[in-house]
Amino acid sequence: MRFQGIVLEDGCVDINAKLKTRSQLAFEWVAAFGEIYEAVVVHVKCGNAFQQGIPKPEGWETALRNSKLHEAARAAACSLQANEIYSNIDCRALGVPKVAPVGNGDDEVGGIVHLKEPDATRQDYLLCAHVRDSTWICHKGSHDPDRGGHLHEENPFNDLDLIQKDISADKFDFTVVPSRRIRVRDHIKITGRDLQAAARSQSDSWNLVVALATWKAEERRPHDHFDVPAACAGFEPNPFRWKTSGRLSHCNVHFLWSFFDGFQDKFDLKFARSNDLAINGRSIPAPAAIMNHSPEVLWARLKLTQDSYPLCKFLGEKIDDNRYEPDPAKWKAHPRSTAIVYFEFLHVTRENGERYLVHIHVYQLSNPHKDLPCWPLSKSAPKPVYFSIEYMEAFAAKKLEGSTFQGISFEGFKTLQNM
Repeated sequence: MRFQGIVLEDGCVDINAKLKTRSQLAFEWVAAFGEIYEAVVVHVKCGNAFQQGIPKPEGWETALRNSKLHEAARAAACSLQANEIYSNIDCRALGVPKVAPVGNGDDEVGGIVHLKEPDATRQDYLLCAHVRDSTWICHKGSHDPDRGGHLHEENPFNDLDLIQKDISADKFDFTVVPSRRIRVRDHIKITGRDLQAAARSQSDSWNLVVALATWKAEERRPHDHFDVPAACAGFEPNPFRWKTSGRLSHCNVHFLWSFFDGFQDKFDLKFARSNDLAINGRSIPAPAAIMNHSPEVLWARLKLTQDSYPLCKFLGEKIDDNRYEPDPAKWKAHPRSTAIVYFEFLHVTRENGERYLVHIHVYQLSNPHKDLPCWPLSKSAPKPVYFSIEYMEAFAAKKLEGSTFQGISFEGFKTLQNM
């Protein structure tokens, strides 16, 4: 960050202008990570700058926490390299869906097309992704039967309702008079304008379906080599440019897994919520296809989960009250994905001094929202829970490199250094 000067009445910045308490100061924030370079100027009143500090640009808190997603994706792929069945396992961070256009033109993404259905009625669609020639991936909206056939309120563009259409061959001809009476469908008639209005009001749903349609369009193009960059063009990998209608920290971050199954390259899209990855230490979800096939793969995945939490120790499958088997090759459960495994959080105890243990089915480890439920600092953790200073110091170091635990601060009191 660097000071640029004082903001004048005409909006210009002068570093030599006279400083007053009410002056607006200009500061430039710069972030550089690999190929990412972002620079943003923020304005702040002189008095606030001294009392409250210089605020980061909007969205930068989330962006900074997610600035190392590419390294995390590579680490996730490396943890699964010891796979006896699949090879060339790779994971890359795609980011969040880009802002998709709405209504820029009839033959562009977000444009309206009037197509003829098999029963000869007209149906309006929105164009989502171009395949080739006059072939497009389209969407007519996702209807909610509980709302009388209206568009779904929260997700009006479900990707399961994407459909490929030839907009030239299927174009509705308004000049043709039907030779027989056409029965009107029972559900509400949704027009193209209704679809565009929904795309604007529920932009997250629209942006996601366009990004996924872009992927599907590349899958359906005839070619010898699948163009991964073209398929992923609907996603924004730069966290400083992410846009969402809700809380940016709660947006879904998408990842692309690729692997070779012995015959052809396979791809699988996965997502996890931003704050689950950056704050809660959850691991990147992996495809079920490359999970649970060998003890080596399982062990690497379980260790990855263990290392995602401070002072967490993987115990294994429970044998009896005091013994656990950590080696997946020796588990009794078949298939191994159905095994219930235990983790212990060191220096954390339950009531009566009991060890703090959590358990989970192995197959749930591919879902970041299910990883280690009720871990000690989660809202769902059973109460009471007792933490030692060793655990809080480890948590501080895990949370942010270089940070340390200073004690407990009660409202109106100084931090208690001696506990």
